Amino acid sequence: MTTPRKAIQEKCFECITDPQVGNGTKREQTTNCTSYQCPLYNFRPITLLEKSRRKDEKLNAMSKAELDVYEGKRLKKAAVFRKNISKPNVSTKEGEK
Repeated sequence: MTTPRKAIQEKCFECITDPQVGNGTKREQTTNCTSYQCPLYNFRPITLLEKSRRKDEKLNAMSKAELDVYEGKRLKKAAVFRKNISKPNVSTKEGEK
């Protein structure tokens, strides 16, 4: 069974990569894809560096009010995460400790 992630990777690799050109590996060529009209563009496999760059661009384009909302949501998620990891690991099965 093919997962959605694998199907997206295969479609991107089929579409964008060209072994004859030699512009890097399949992943590098897919990361550098500029086919913005592709419905899979936002779902294609990209590097952590590219994700970071996009986040920076997104934050730089936000107004002060949008940044405040974004930061509020981020802090709320962080508080929930801290609360969840601080809970002791309790087993639901009888007899387990």
